[in-house]
Amino acid sequence: SRRTTMTTDAPAVHWDPLREPRTRGLGSNLQHISCKTFNVSNLRESIRFYRRIMRFKILAEDETSATLDCKNMVITIKQGTPITFSGNNLIVSHVSVDVEDVEKAFDYLHTVDVPFEINVSVSTGGGLSYAEGGGLENTVGQAFLRDPDGYYFEICNCHLLTDFVLNKDTDFNPDVYKEDNVHVDSTLMIRMTMRFSSQFSILAGRAKDRVAERKRIKEETVAPEKVTYVSPLPLDQQPKEADATILANFINRKKIYSSICQCFDDYELEEILLQAGNNAPTAILIMMQKIDNGEVTRIYQPPAYFVNDIEDDQQYKPEALVAGAEEKGKNQEAPELSAGQMAITHDDHDETRRLRFGITEVNHIGLIVSGVGRATDFYADVIGMQQVRRPNFDRHGAWFTGGNLELHLIKGAPLVPDRSIKGKDANSISLKVKDLAAAKEVMVEKYAADESIMLEVEDDACYVRDPDGYVFKIHA
Repeated sequence: SRRTTMTTDAPAVHWDPLREPRTRGLGSNLQHISCKTFNVSNLRESIRFYRRIMRFKILAEDETSATLDCKNMVITIKQGTPITFSGNNLIVSHVSVDVEDVEKAFDYLHTVDVPFEINVSVSTGGGLSYAEGGGLENTVGQAFLRDPDGYYFEICNCHLLTDFVLNKDTDFNPDVYKEDNVHVDSTLMIRMTMRFSSQFSILAGRAKDRVAERKRIKEETVAPEKVTYVSPLPLDQQPKEADATILANFINRKKIYSSICQCFDDYELEEILLQAGNNAPTAILIMMQKIDNGEVTRIYQPPAYFVNDIEDDQQYKPEALVAGAEEKGKNQEAPELSAGQMAITHDDHDETRRLRFGITEVNHIGLIVSGVGRATDFYADVIGMQQVRRPNFDRHGAWFTGGNLELHLIKGAPLVPDRSIKGKDANSISLKVKDLAAAKEVMVEKYAADESIMLEVEDDACYVRDPDGYVFKIHA
């Protein structure tokens, strides 16, 4: 039998009519993100975790599924086969939930004995994050924990960035990035990176005029150019010493996930800077052509994070990811001190029920994508989401609003449902529209012949997939 409780009211939406006309994809027919669906291995165990640990209200429940109240959206869990990341790093798809007080949330997780990891790589926008060499005062507090199957949830105070993301905070300028006292104009770096390879195409996410920025990026990625080759200076023409400030900046950028500087050791960076005549843009071009020629392997070093407490002996440094490598999933053994610890819900949590804990809303859903540029085209042009401002992380990514919450795209190795699985049976994100018939008409007319989108039309919904294979359900 199915137990059902009244659902919450429709969430408040924050589409910005001044940012960009909603004419692409589903356009203004798209209302908001309504649901995230997970397949779980043990429905009863998952329900206990979400009710007792996450404090989600159960809206509906039967023998094969349950629907959970997350304030501005719902989560549906279904008996099935989970698809979860290995736990070797925090470059993972996740659901981020906001809380009023992060420190109290950390204390709560300690009390209920749930293992979690503390990410210290996201800046509040006022300076470098802790992982990038800044201070904790410039860092958004984030705890990553896993449900019994290994799905990641982030508990954070990401609402601190909401006004900035929605262009309501005008005090901070994301276009200017400062390292130490040196002003770095990153526009040239972005253009060169875009030309480097379609595999590593990215969205800058820094311009105030998002429409103009997307147009520029799209034009540059339609026909990717080869790297503009430069000849290193002969030894007798090289400066005697590398510029100490530029070299320090390059070395410091090795802390930033997906920075090209991560592919080289300190000595190699110094040598390249000398070959470039102490010219930073030329040095970056030399780095790019070394990777393009196969002399150096493109790697992505995930940031270090803390396990349970911010103490030096609790810091875990993940192994580097190699470009093009596949995520092996939950069967890959995670290191002892890592995010590989999944929550186990015990039956003796009566005392924890008296503890005050609750989320305010879902802030965003994070998706790991293999190519940020092509994913951006999908979410803007096919789905019709609005791109929003993104703090200057100097890493590959893009942010969108789905109306009621954000969608964060992060460069990495995605883990998605097999294409042989029907959309209605797969892990998915649901998008609510005003007029389902109109949405179907748009999807059929434009994308029925596009094999990558894998359009599936059902009576009560239709399903599409992004370039990596994430499934989206469109419903009324």
